[in-house]
Amino acid sequence: MMLPVLTHHIRYHQCLMHLDKLIGYTFQDRCLLQLAMTHPSHHLNFGMNPDHARNSLSNCGIRQPKYGDRKVHHMHMRKKGINTLINIMSRLGQDDPTPSRINHNERLEFLGDAVVEFLTSVHLYYLFPSLEEGGLATYRTAIVQNQHLAMLAKKLELDRFMLYAHGPDLCRESDLRHAMANCFEALIGAVYLEGSLEEAKQLFGRLLFNDPVFILNHLIFQLYVITEDFLSVGSL
Repeated sequence: MMLPVLTHHIRYHQCLMHLDKLIGYTFQDRCLLQLAMTHPSHHLNFGMNPDHARNSLSNCGIRQPKYGDRKVHHMHMRKKGINTLINIMSRLGQDDPTPSRINHNERLEFLGDAVVEFLTSVHLYYLFPSLEEGGLATYRTAIVQNQHLAMLAKKLELDRFMLYAHGPDLCRESDLRHAMANCFEALIGAVYLEGSLEEAKQLFGRLLFNDPVFILNHLIFQLYVITEDFLSVGSL
């Protein structure tokens, strides 16, 4: 029984060696890379967890029952959230991070989302010195949106390495793009954790500045700035 599982594990990690070449960084912690590629829908107990049951009911058109009064339920969740926050804030800091038992990439996605937004902000700050905060925020929103991150993930062929509950032929394209965007953020978070911010910057910058859509938008904006300057000088 263990032989097929072991064979799959070995073959998958051989495939991840090809991903190392695509991203230009070799992970020393192979489990960290696998964790970054593991979508929350990928579980050994497939079909038995609440997420799959909820999705199955939703896909069949069955409305999910809501138990109890909505106001009471909201108050209970609010109290639970405050207690959780108090519990977290009361813990003392540690020099070494506590290992997590969560076996999917949502925590890395949370970290990678912040890293991607920070790197994007730095790039835009130096690319557009004449652009004010509102314009910079608009550009950043366009870059970090899931649709664009899914395009960057496609460049790395992450759909071939991502551990997902279904194959691309059995899920909706919008769901797959969303999962690929999340996987890309998790990968950036993993590179930041094991490598450094500089490694994450190199990977993100290489993918971003080889993106023809981003380059075209940058050229259009520069042309717009030159035209505005010319018109303002001509009006004087």
